[in-house]
Amino acid sequence: MSLTLKRNIEYMKTSHNYGFDGLLVKKGKSSDRLKTSMKSMEVKRKVFNIVKLLLHHIFATPFTKMEKDLVNDGSHQYFEDVLQKIEENKYEDSQQVFDDLVDILEATTRTNKEVNTMFLGNNGIEVKKITYSKEDVELMANQMRKKIYNLENNLFREELEVNQNEEKQDLEIIQPMDDLDKIFKTLQSRFPAVPALILMTKALDISLSKSLDLDFIRNELEETNKKYQPKFKSYKFFPSRKHDFNMDKVIHSYIAGYQFHKMITKLSNSPVPMRTILNMSDAIESITYIENKKSTESYEKQKDLFKKQGKEDENGNVEEMLLFHGTAVASLDSILTSNFIVDALPQQLNTQNEQRKKTMMFGRGVYFSELPAISLMYGNGLLLCKVLPGNCEIFKPKGVPPPEISAEYDSREVQSNNSQGVIHVVKSPAQILPYCVIQLKKQSLSSQYTKPSQC
Repeated sequence: MSLTLKRNIEYMKTSHNYGFDGLLVKKGKSSDRLKTSMKSMEVKRKVFNIVKLLLHHIFATPFTKMEKDLVNDGSHQYFEDVLQKIEENKYEDSQQVFDDLVDILEATTRTNKEVNTMFLGNNGIEVKKITYSKEDVELMANQMRKKIYNLENNLFREELEVNQNEEKQDLEIIQPMDDLDKIFKTLQSRFPAVPALILMTKALDISLSKSLDLDFIRNELEETNKKYQPKFKSYKFFPSRKHDFNMDKVIHSYIAGYQFHKMITKLSNSPVPMRTILNMSDAIESITYIENKKSTESYEKQKDLFKKQGKEDENGNVEEMLLFHGTAVASLDSILTSNFIVDALPQQLNTQNEQRKKTMMFGRGVYFSELPAISLMYGNGLLLCKVLPGNCEIFKPKGVPPPEISAEYDSREVQSNNSQGVIHVVKSPAQILPYCVIQLKKQSLSSQYTKPSQC
């Protein structure tokens, strides 16, 4: 037995709800348990929602079908089978439902086999497989028994209170409770960022109890809502022959599309490789405009600082550029959420299946290019950013690596031998504002590239 399991069982032995072996004592179908008739639609609805909640419990996985099971031959039951039997009116009272749930736990723990769970993606492809040992399953079953026992008691306590109030006319009459789905939808509209499972749990608590502190629940959900609030807003657009110029934020997709098409056709004697993009005129799948309040505030603050430092053009404006950054698609979300991290390692693997090193051959900083064909050498995730170059150092490669960017400069522009800017190294993430994600069509992303020119 694992140390974790031992500790959990020892803890559970201290509770009067558990027997000597640490398992919840299963009471028989006797008169000491209130049998609530399932003929009542209200009871049926509440019991159904309780089982539905249990299905999404963190420890319920070994006892559910998920999407991974083969066709069930009827020899083994799962929580989903209980839901189906409730819908088919196979139960006479709620006690039978809870007994079936506990029977499923016991039947699963009796097997000496490991439990394999396969998680499937939206496209039906296996994305993760977890194997639970027998000890894992026993531990999870113990936790599920406790959860079932508590939910069962709450339901019984409510029914008992209703019966007592009906018998005693001098007691306050219990008002009918709101429907669980109604409570859930109300919470979901008020706290849209909170995961549905958390909202369903709170809705069930409200539905089954008459003495909850609603102010406490509201404050708790407000904090949770802030925690799960998206760190950025995104607006996705697709190329089309039809144009709705009144569509919110659509102007940004036109700017990004124009910048891509203008720069993808430019040829350069680049000191670095350039990826070949096929069917360039129709290469864009979609453009997603990004708004991140925190990154914008940091960018505008840096812009004001450059202005105070006199880093302006002849018109008194702080210079801004639109530059491309290529990365792994999996890295995009992190960049859009928290902006760039100068020393972040690439996620791609090299030919030896090792993490690719970050060389920074032109100095320490975040790397950009005016040419998307160069940026796309570093990944299929193409990000167009607003950049404040500040005081920029011009560097032309002559076969010798440059020194680090000195303190007097905010960025470095690496030029080709015809003075075309090909690489921009930006020292601080505060000088960068992620602007648009440009997703290219798969058929346009070739593995071909042009070799760097000799400098």
